[in-house]
Amino acid sequence: AMLADRVASGRPLDTFKTFLAAQGGDASVVDRPELLPTAAYRFEVPARSSGYVSGMAAEQAMLLGAGRATKDSQIDLAVGILLHKKIGDRVIAGEPLATIHANREQVEEVVEMLYGSIRLSPDPVAAPTLVYEVIGEGRGS
Repeated sequence: AMLADRVASGRPLDTFKTFLAAQGGDASVVDRPELLPTAAYRFEVPARSSGYVSGMAAEQAMLLGAGRATKDSQIDLAVGILLHKKIGDRVIAGEPLATIHANREQVEEVVEMLYGSIRLSPDPVAAPTLVYEVIGEGRGS
């Protein structure tokens, strides 16, 4: 309830805008996301089979330019991989596992690496625990 109240207050969003501005970013993108860079191409990556997601990784976004291989590498802020499923989710063959946002048409290597890194199990898989313990309550108000 406390979290819902804080989110509804708008304070976290204002804090995020302050962080963006302090790092030289354009805080107006928070209210106007259409100002964010957009990739020229989008490619859906459909599931080849049905099952339950048992493991995944998306380091392939580096191949698109979404990260730095060296400190001098340029980052393309418009590219990346949107994962549509989480560990434990049911997947039906043909439905999208991910969407690749790229500024080039040739992404076959990324697609194949995604297929290799998203593992499906025929049996249900438990979602991983995201919060193990609440350490304190009422702090940071």
